[in-house]
Order: sequence, then C-alpha cells, then structure tokens
Amino acid sequence: YMGELGVIAKYFPNVFINMNAMHSFGHSATLRHLEDWLHTVPINKISVAGADVESLEYVYAAARVARWFVAETLSRKVEQGYFPLSEAEFIARLLLHDNILNLYRLRENGEVWRRAVRNGAAASPGGGMG
Repeated sequence: YMGELGVIAKYFPNVFINMNAMHSFGHSATLRHLEDWLHTVPINKISVAGADVESLEYVYAAARVARWFVAETLSRKVEQGYFPLSEAEFIARLLLHDNILNLYRLRENGEVWRRAVRNGAAASPGGGMG
C-alpha cells in the first residue's frame, strides 16, 4: 500500500509519511518507496528520521540506517542527473532533520523543547510542546 500512501500524502494536507520503521520491510523496498515518494510527494511531507525504540543504542542504530537510506537514494538521483549534489544535501537535511522540527513545531517552541530535554521530559506531539 505504499503507492496509495504516497497519493494520500500528496493530496491530503494533514497526511505525512514517517519512514521510521520502513527498513523492516527490506532494503530494496525501502529504497524504491523513498525514491518514488521523492518524485510524487511534497518533500516537506516525508520524514526518514525517528525511532520507536527504548534504548540509546537502538536510537543510534536507527539514525545510522536512516542516513544510509537517504544517502543511497539521493546519491542515485545525483548520479542520474536528477538534481545536483547541493540540492541532494538540502533534501537530506529536510528528510533527516528539518521536516520533523517543522511538523511538530519544535522551532517555534524551541525554548520549551530545550527546557524539556534538559529536565529529561519526553516530548510528544500532544505532550505540551505545541
């Protein structure tokens, strides 16, 4: 249903794609879907960052896997001449960092976010951060 997800995310303003568990579907499927979505879904509606895990080690591993998928997909697009390296770097930053901050309005509430992190509070979309 990944094709359908891309269409829904493209046309519905409140639908975003979070790829944090996509690697469990397999490497080739994840690469294929990310590439497809880069062609069809607004770039600000795709996030590759995140992890639904409890330990710091798993968070680190999830971040490495996410970076690998983004690097692999974008390097293919650069090699194909789809866009220059500078644009690939910009897209990578959006996918891995900025889109999440914008989606959950963490830039707007930066001080609240920093204070919560310093105090060890878990930040969630409905947990008083927005």
